[in-house]
Amino acid sequence: MIVLGVNFETHDSSVALIKDNEILFAAAEERFSRIKMDDSAPILAIQECLKQTGLKPDDINIVAISGFPPMRNWWVYAKSFIVRKTFCKGKDFKIFVRRIKGEKLVFKRGGALIVNSLFCTGVPQFLFLYLTKRIRVGHLLKGFKGKFVYTPHHYGHAASACFTSGFSDALSIVIEGYDWENSIVIDEFENGNFKQLTKTSWPHSPGMFYELATTILGFDYLKHAGKITGLAAFGDPNVAYDKVAALIWSNGVTLEVNPLIYGFIQDYYLSNQIPGYFANCLKEDIAAAFQKRLEDVLIDLLKNALKITNKRKIVLSGGVAANVLLNQKIHEIEGVEEIYIHPAMSDAGQALGAAQYAYNQELKKQGKYLPSKCLKNVYFGSGYSDEEIKYCLDKQNIKYCYYDDIERKIARLLADKKIVARYNGRMEYGPRALGNRSILFHAGDKTANDWLNSRLKRTEFMPFAPSVLMEDRFEYFLNIQGAEYTAEFMTITFNCTNKMKQECPAVVHIDGTARPNFVSKENNPSYYRIIKEYKNITGIGVILNTSFNMHEEPIVCTPEEAIRAFKQSGLDYLAISRYLVQAQ
Repeated sequence: MIVLGVNFETHDSSVALIKDNEILFAAAEERFSRIKMDDSAPILAIQECLKQTGLKPDDINIVAISGFPPMRNWWVYAKSFIVRKTFCKGKDFKIFVRRIKGEKLVFKRGGALIVNSLFCTGVPQFLFLYLTKRIRVGHLLKGFKGKFVYTPHHYGHAASACFTSGFSDALSIVIEGYDWENSIVIDEFENGNFKQLTKTSWPHSPGMFYELATTILGFDYLKHAGKITGLAAFGDPNVAYDKVAALIWSNGVTLEVNPLIYGFIQDYYLSNQIPGYFANCLKEDIAAAFQKRLEDVLIDLLKNALKITNKRKIVLSGGVAANVLLNQKIHEIEGVEEIYIHPAMSDAGQALGAAQYAYNQELKKQGKYLPSKCLKNVYFGSGYSDEEIKYCLDKQNIKYCYYDDIERKIARLLADKKIVARYNGRMEYGPRALGNRSILFHAGDKTANDWLNSRLKRTEFMPFAPSVLMEDRFEYFLNIQGAEYTAEFMTITFNCTNKMKQECPAVVHIDGTARPNFVSKENNPSYYRIIKEYKNITGIGVILNTSFNMHEEPIVCTPEEAIRAFKQSGLDYLAISRYLVQAQ
């Protein structure tokens, strides 16, 4: 059975295709449109999917769309705004309706200020855009003879994580801004079945809580939550903790938020100033307080959930699961034996989850279920042949050298303290660069975070990540048992050993943690060989790895984009497949 998963319901439009539980393709539209977190219909991603797999629309049995059917989606969308407005401004519905008729709803997306009348344009506009995307997808799949099905947003997240965890029995935890109805849903997952344990309903939301910090500190709430996580390490959480604690609290196995958080967000959009509520607090102290409170509240909630069940394996998904420090704290909860975070934990993973959930539902009709299996790797995106790459280089009159053993050459360059942009094989699925679309450097220069980010025109607080030989993981990290698999995908931090801090300061954060990418011969033989050869030369099985892209651009996808980014970045070398280009 072949199932095409499609997400265009929210940000991070994406596409995934599975055949008999094998992932043949998975990628976000942003990689092809070059618009970060693109929310348009994933036309380019579908076209690339069909091209890469060699399939035609009539080969596909099911198209699984993330979200509810259009009319249900319209109602859920409208209800979510009604709930929020009622929550923030009082619950007398008649007064609410009188007020809303003449009020403008102000919100911010992608840096632009948009003012929409909720019932005059907001909801109808949403429905129109949703139907337009649906029609465009349907038109692109002309000749498709199968059936369209819809996967609720929550199950898109839960399925993507559970069916790639390798766990047949686990506690599935989806944590996000909201899925139009809920912000946290905890399910008991066993042999393809989901049994809901508890949920936190919108507008109570850990995602919106953290978006408040991201917004009032001057960052884009959709793109830059990770900067708050990094900034938090430089602050004192105790300075603003009491103020922040009053905005969110746990209530057994759910959480609640103070309506103030929505008022603060709206006030910031109108004034561009940190709310007076946080007067005399430094930005890093505010970030630290939000990070610690998020950890405290969710750890308390999850401890209570674990007491109810006998589960000892945890599976995480949803946008909040991108918070690698939070993931470490969850991993360290007493009684948690194994943890897995889906590599595309944000809505970019919805397409794969929708496809897997739909496939599982079909198998259930036959008395079967989709088995959960570990990912060998996540190189599910576009790939280009040596001939195609050579054509691009020649077309631009770029000088290059060809190496049969380019891995050894790259290792030598890294040992000589050169910066190498690497473009090889198929593109990574999810937000992390895992060696195939990466910029590599030696990890011994503790000043690299400043000067290399500056060269790449980035403003980052988190350090660069380390790629580490799987067999050397215990030399460099503490308390990693039960999280080695998920660390292959750079989804969790660990405390570093003294050896790591001394030998590789460029990839250790100020709080003594790092976010590793464990590399084995099985998950990426070529990348593994680079690090292995580097270790043979230097004695260190760790290299610095950051994504190959320019500031505010998605990770490079095509050879042309790799060449352009290399020219703009001022790096020393571009290793593109087996061709090596030196900066002029």
